[in-house]
Amino acid sequence: MQTEPVHIRPAVRADLGAVAGILAFYVTNSVATFEEDPPGLPQWQQRLDSLAGRGLPFLVAETGGVVAGYEVIAVIADSGDPASVALHRACGFADAGRLTRVGYKHGRWVDTLLMQRALEPGRAHHHRPGPGRAVRR
Repeated sequence: MQTEPVHIRPAVRADLGAVAGILAFYVTNSVATFEEDPPGLPQWQQRLDSLAGRGLPFLVAETGGVVAGYEVIAVIADSGDPASVALHRACGFADAGRLTRVGYKHGRWVDTLLMQRALEPGRAHHHRPGPGRAVRR
């Protein structure tokens, strides 16, 4: 079985209907997000504009000409499915902390996992500046 290649690219307005549909499934059927009502197209347009205005990424994964996934800056909710965590680890993210019982959805308390990734290849997460140098944030 041959699979279509996946192309990662910046999101555009035409992608937002597919993105909204993807999240709507998880809002309704899981605890992967704390949202209880799926955001509509106007909310997604606002998110895209807000992220772009701050120079932050909003990416989509496209395969066979169809948007199959998306990524924005996010916190991973403890969905009970380790696939999202495994995907992020495979992309170089490492655990940075866990917040316990921070949300309540579908009749249970939910944790969140914070993950981080160095933006420069090979750079340690705990870089300390030399004497007299300030840390730039």
